[in-house]
Amino acid sequence: SGLLDNYGHYPRVFAATIANLRLIRSACAVERYRLTHGELPRTLDDVVPAYLDAVPADPFDGQPLRYAPAGAAAYALHSIGMNQTDDGGQPGEHRSGDIVIEVRQ
Repeated sequence: SGLLDNYGHYPRVFAATIANLRLIRSACAVERYRLTHGELPRTLDDVVPAYLDAVPADPFDGQPLRYAPAGAAAYALHSIGMNQTDDGGQPGEHRSGDIVIEVRQ
């Protein structure tokens, strides 16, 4: 139970929009790092401060967005999403699962 529980559906929709924007911004930072260094960052901390001022927080729990490199050319970024449960980067529909961006090259 958190702040979002007190205000109904619309704050969750707003938080999901913010999460998506933060995920996209983080993916851009990861790509900029990759172009500069020829490899993926190990963690999102590696892109700070050159590409991001700070690792963006997940608007659903205030923790840093989750980042998982998968080999040399793939990674996923995720927010815990509307269900406010970390589903390990598994996307869901509407209110279930995580909000995920996967990049594979």
